[in-house]
Amino acid sequence: MKHIQKFNSFINEDVYFNVNKQKQMSILASLGYNIIKAIGGGSYGNCFLEDNGNIVKITNDRSNAIASQSLIGKNLEYLSNVYRVIKVVDNNIALYVIEMESCDTKNLDKNKLKNIFNLFSYKKMNVIYKIYPNSYVRDFLKIQEEARENEIRLDLQNSGNFGLKNGHLCAFDLGINYLHSNKAKMIEQEIEVYIEKN
Repeated sequence: MKHIQKFNSFINEDVYFNVNKQKQMSILASLGYNIIKAIGGGSYGNCFLEDNGNIVKITNDRSNAIASQSLIGKNLEYLSNVYRVIKVVDNNIALYVIEMESCDTKNLDKNKLKNIFNLFSYKKMNVIYKIYPNSYVRDFLKIQEEARENEIRLDLQNSGNFGLKNGHLCAFDLGINYLHSNKAKMIEQEIEVYIEKN
């Protein structure tokens, strides 16, 4: 119990995303996005479907924004393609808007994915694939490989971070391991900045 209290003392409650939907929609409209509907969200942001079929995410996750910026212009097979990242400054609070490729989450076999989560082990993945030649296991290996090549961190235990792309699994909601490095700062400087006018 002591370690949980210690951990909680490190958490800054401001890290959680608490921007109301009306404000989010106002920001996206001011950036020229034509949003059709809200798709979902989590502790660090929300996703919306744009009229051109892309996903637009508004988040306060700096790691997600830097990872996304580092992927712009790359033709990815197992990670979602990213088209644009914008840092929105509003009353000295930084939010990030990430426009990315939409992956099919409706036709994802959730049971098959759950079975892979149950089997998944970072150290035994190659062995597991030989024993269980499930295409999702193959896709997990490919996702890991593409993430490693691009220095991207993934949450491979959350089914909400996966969809289908070209008939196979695709991961989105990405991060980086080098958040406090000079490399991260250099990538962050490439992010387009928009000052929200109140």
